[in-house]
Amino acid sequence: AQRGDSSAAKAELARLRAGDCSAEQLTLLDLCNGASPRSYRETKLLDYTPSLVVGIGLLVFQQLSGANAIMMYAQSICKSAGVNDEAAATDAVMLLQVVVTACACFIMDKFSRRVLLGFAVILQFCAHLGLSVYYHWSGDLPSWLALASLAVYIVGFSLAVGPIPWLIMPEIFPTHVLGRANSLGVAMLWLTSFIVTLTFDSLADALGGDGVFLGFALICLVGLLGIMALVPDCPTHRCKAGCFTRTAAAAGRRREGHEARLCSTAKRRRSLRGVSP
Repeated sequence: AQRGDSSAAKAELARLRAGDCSAEQLTLLDLCNGASPRSYRETKLLDYTPSLVVGIGLLVFQQLSGANAIMMYAQSICKSAGVNDEAAATDAVMLLQVVVTACACFIMDKFSRRVLLGFAVILQFCAHLGLSVYYHWSGDLPSWLALASLAVYIVGFSLAVGPIPWLIMPEIFPTHVLGRANSLGVAMLWLTSFIVTLTFDSLADALGGDGVFLGFALICLVGLLGIMALVPDCPTHRCKAGCFTRTAAAAGRRREGHEARLCSTAKRRRSLRGVSP
């Protein structure tokens, strides 16, 4: 775009975007040729409320699904399962997380974000349900049920629930608001993590292990419904940035008009310079 090569710029955008990216191509060329980005600075993050619901919601759900609670209390879970060397068992669980995360790198773009997230959340739901059942009837059930549930949860988290929220943020937000969206997402994630970690022991004392993990299972079930309803079903990583913006609705007509004027201005400038739009 800085060299004024509109064809190459469009080809690169087409590799990252689904659908028509001509407007974004014109805007990038216009900005690289000295146009003021003032209109981008004036863009409000709330203009992308549906994207906020999806992106921030996934980051918050990542913690509400019990991620830090499982990670931090894995050794206690192994100990309650009667494992002789709970430290070694915990190390094995963490090694499993590394292996599954590495495998996820190779399949991440083979399936849509919604499919991977849905499958992973189902695994987490089953894991929490298994832990709840184990703690409820701990004297009558084999200890391997707790260990298997812990391993299944790690697989679900490392496969999709951990990495995908960070991957989907740049896919549903345009570049000029991505930094603000990521900042808000990080703040909400760590706030939720703090609340879950702070309250886990108190909830475990009040409800028991079976009640706490049953609650996490219900949260996973609600999260699964939200993912199926709201997360874009892009076949690969090529989601159109900002595809959930309010510009698609009547409330976003003002911004659509502004973008149309910006593109029109860009076309006129390139026409004057003899550059084909």
